[in-house]
Amino acid sequence: MIPAPSGLIDALRYSHRAGCRVEAVYDGDVVGEVAVSGGSVKMDMDSDGYASADLQLGDDYWLADARGSGLLPFGHRLRIHYQISSGQYTGEVPLGPDLLVTSAPTDAGVLSSWTVHAGSLVQQVMDARFLVPWQPAAGTTVWTAIDALLDEAVPGVSITHNGTDAPCPDGLVWERERWDAVTALAARVGCTVRPWGDGFHVAPEPPGTIPDTAPVWTIDAGPTGVLLTDTSLPEVAREQRYNAVAAYNGDDPAVWAAAYIDDAASAIRWDGPFGRKPYFYASTLLTTPAQAQSAADTILARLSGKSRRVELACAPNPTLLPGDLVDVVWPTMQQEIMMIRAVTVPLSPGGGGMKLTLQGDPS
Repeated sequence: MIPAPSGLIDALRYSHRAGCRVEAVYDGDVVGEVAVSGGSVKMDMDSDGYASADLQLGDDYWLADARGSGLLPFGHRLRIHYQISSGQYTGEVPLGPDLLVTSAPTDAGVLSSWTVHAGSLVQQVMDARFLVPWQPAAGTTVWTAIDALLDEAVPGVSITHNGTDAPCPDGLVWERERWDAVTALAARVGCTVRPWGDGFHVAPEPPGTIPDTAPVWTIDAGPTGVLLTDTSLPEVAREQRYNAVAAYNGDDPAVWAAAYIDDAASAIRWDGPFGRKPYFYASTLLTTPAQAQSAADTILARLSGKSRRVELACAPNPTLLPGDLVDVVWPTMQQEIMMIRAVTVPLSPGGGGMKLTLQGDPS
């Protein structure tokens, strides 16, 4: 959850005005503000890029021209702030990380749209593929290697860490894909790499099941409620449900381990009425059976609950992030704590409610 100025959360439950402030950033400097008439920002913990946005320009000031000035997909970034006003109260919060402009309209020809598309800095890392095969130097730690990979793709980028570092295994080589190297190295220490602010944050992977922590917000119906749609209750599907994970190194048959759901009370237990449905994970970063076992256990936990998803719309709360817990009170008064997997925030008052994809624990 993004820290909010005092009073902002309370203002969301009553009549208020919403808007956004968008800054254009180039080469580390804010070069102006971009008038925006609409659009949305999406953050999705199951997407490699994590964050993206579509914005409608409010005027023609930033339209690129034949001389190459204006908002162009050649290094411009957008820094988006969400604003709330109610009575004497006014506050704002940053909405997601800085976003890289990936396409923008120009003033040439007939304009059918003034839409600017933007994605996270992950795109710049993906684009920076290796010219020659790359491997970490001997004695390099995971965080040092990740920092070097990111800084080479996005010079001067800020990088923060949360977790435990570890040495890189010997003999690792990536032929072309830099982002694959970054994510594989992070996974070795149980972390993900996500864009945030003007850089990246390396942190432990979110849990696969709902953690035993307090929710950060309540989504409910009623006069001061924030639930906007009479959403049906979550469904349970077989498609993405697994009851075992096999983790292994395809280059070393001795490195193999498996984790199973063997709880006799579980409806999807291995060798129960549900049947056998394993998930396979291969990585050359697994160099011992113990590492393979740890990976299998972690992935099985992550996969738990993925089939219980629901989408709903609610009054926009710009402080919510993927991974946050919310207390959902359905119109039937049934109550459930769920985890946010994805959030889409509209950037104009008429843009509709905030859309959430939520995950509940498996039944």
